[in-house]
Amino acid sequence: MTRNSEALSWISIVASFVGLVVLTWLGMSEKSLSNARDTLSERQEHPAEIQRNGVTPASENPSPTVETAGMKLQITGEQVAVALNLPMGKSDSALRKVLLRHFPPAALDYEIIRNAPPQSAAWLGGLPDLLDQLLDARAPGDVQFFIEGNRVNVTAPVTNPREKLAMEGALTTVFDTGFEVSSDLDVAATRLQPPILRAASTGNVLELSGRLPEQYRQSDKLDRLKVAMGAGFVDNAISYADDVDDSALIDFVTRQLVPLTDYGENPSIDVHDGKLRITVSSSQPDAAQRLQAWLASSDLDASAYEVIVDNGVNNGEAAASEPAATQPVDQPAAQAAVTPDLMPIDQTPRLLEVTFAYNSFELYPASLTALDRLVERLSGEPSLALVIEGHTDSTGTPEVNLYVSQQRADAVRKYLMDSGIEGDRLVAVGFGDTRPISSNSTRVGRSKNRRIEIRQGENS
Repeated sequence: MTRNSEALSWISIVASFVGLVVLTWLGMSEKSLSNARDTLSERQEHPAEIQRNGVTPASENPSPTVETAGMKLQITGEQVAVALNLPMGKSDSALRKVLLRHFPPAALDYEIIRNAPPQSAAWLGGLPDLLDQLLDARAPGDVQFFIEGNRVNVTAPVTNPREKLAMEGALTTVFDTGFEVSSDLDVAATRLQPPILRAASTGNVLELSGRLPEQYRQSDKLDRLKVAMGAGFVDNAISYADDVDDSALIDFVTRQLVPLTDYGENPSIDVHDGKLRITVSSSQPDAAQRLQAWLASSDLDASAYEVIVDNGVNNGEAAASEPAATQPVDQPAAQAAVTPDLMPIDQTPRLLEVTFAYNSFELYPASLTALDRLVERLSGEPSLALVIEGHTDSTGTPEVNLYVSQQRADAVRKYLMDSGIEGDRLVAVGFGDTRPISSNSTRVGRSKNRRIEIRQGENS
């Protein structure tokens, strides 16, 4: 009897437990079913998709369906807020990569909603590069970039006028037909350096130095200056920077300068401290007056320019000119360029008429005539050996000058070898600036010192 009672008690406990489990399961199922019904109802009422960017949580309140895609980007300090509305299936990954390249994830508040019509957001393909360009060009300050329907507005500070022009062009490229594009791109207030330009034509080479605005680097204005100065090659030592101001004088000499070789030889110009100085060497008694008359017909103010000829005659209205630089009395006479097929080649170093691109070892095409003549001469005299000597002026450090002179001598040797002359007949030596033949204190003197000379080798 006792055993039966114990068995019944255990059966009762187990049944109670099973019943409790069943009731609990039924209750949870009913709650889950209720939640599912609520979710389905909500999706039917609000079909928009909400997506998070994985950087910071986005709002989960779906927006009502709109007619087109759009974007609102606002940068305040180093905090960025982006609200983007795109069609389903349009990827925003490239845009997020650009933002993460410029800002840490913690600085981004990024929200994307996908309820725009399928055919909208044609601008999305060009937007990442455009935004990347804007963020590279921006100066410190707040930025707003809105796209709403066919209206686009960008407000941002940029570092310089060149970046402003580039951004305005990029905006009209990405948002072309059918868009109303407005922009307020303020150039940040910076202290600009005045431009400096010095140009001197010596022989067939135009030597340039100074500092100019960055936009002149890829411009063809300096090519026009080369023509006006009567030069075939350019030795360009100009530095370019965004913080250099443009000026009417620089624009004038690079756009409107007439051929100065019509007035004399070895023309030079100097733009410095807001004044243009033109110098020519001329025996023409009216050279200064004719140059003065031409300048007077331009838009330049009479106080902004000065004309000098090497005999000291100037325009009479500008400040007194400096006397022309004179060569030292002990300066060696200029060498005549060697004509390899006519002049003897002996132990006396003789100038070889070759020129190089600025700051490089690349021979200019005009040098090939003299080199080809030298090849013919060496081919006709198999026993003749050469020493090729490279020289520079004193600009730069002695180490750099020695390197440049050696490389240029090697370039001449290589050309001769490539043309069939045996390498054991040719020795290339660089002397840097250690053997000047003229003063390094003048442009003309420095030009003479930058040279290649040849002489007979010991094996001849």
